[in-house]
Amino acid sequence: MIRAKRLLFLILPALIILSLAGCAGNSAQDKSAQAVPSYALEVWDQIKQNDFKPLDGYKSQTFGNYEKLLPQGEKYIEHDVHPYKKGVNRGTERIVYTADGRHAYYTGDHYASFIKIE
Repeated sequence: MIRAKRLLFLILPALIILSLAGCAGNSAQDKSAQAVPSYALEVWDQIKQNDFKPLDGYKSQTFGNYEKLLPQGEKYIEHDVHPYKKGVNRGTERIVYTADGRHAYYTGDHYASFIKIE
């Protein structure tokens, strides 16, 4: 029994380290290395051409930045990446941008992480 406890004492820290290393692959940092989908960039280009006003047929509203993952002190707007269809889930993809359009971010996981567009 003592030998088993000693073995567990030696193995447990290694298992914890390996477990944490496995979680690192899911971090927001790794997600930021992924490219923004081309269709999301097309929507962002349309928003810019529309003087940063919401596009017809898309849902858009003020974004509170409650997660505090984006720089503080800005007024943000969230804009769906896909056109709104009544009765269909809006999905997790959004473009979040400052009201003046200076900065824009893409989130594919409903605000868990962001990729800077501009």
